[in-house]
Amino acid sequence: MKFREIKASDTYALRQKVLRPHLPIEENYYDDDHHAETLHMGAFIEGKLVSIVSLYHRSHAQLTSQKAFLLRGMATAVDYRWQGIGSKLIGKGIAILADRNADLIWCNGRVASKPYYLKMGFRAWGNVFENAHGIPHIVMYKYLE
Repeated sequence: MKFREIKASDTYALRQKVLRPHLPIEENYYDDDHHAETLHMGAFIEGKLVSIVSLYHRSHAQLTSQKAFLLRGMATAVDYRWQGIGSKLIGKGIAILADRNADLIWCNGRVASKPYYLKMGFRAWGNVFENAHGIPHIVMYKYLE
């Protein structure tokens, strides 16, 4: 398994297939995908992209931070889930951002994914809310040491 930085465009197909299969590919283009401080990471097995995550330099209004990043678009191909790939990928991204002086990672995680984030040391904040597509979410965050 190999981890490396990838381009925003490398994330679109897996984002659509895993996160928004009922929506057109354009719904998987996120604001700030091409911002200079945005970090896109991919996990590869035998050259195949199997997991992705994008991290955007963005603060959270209620979480104190000097340099925060929003984790978004976390997706692992169905055949590769439950192998720890996504967790390792997020860990690699967090390590890179820590080297760039980030002190907080946060996300609007699906409620169903809350245990996944808790295992990686994230904490829940606030109440459950529905995103624009009616899917229940909760803010998850982790301060970096």
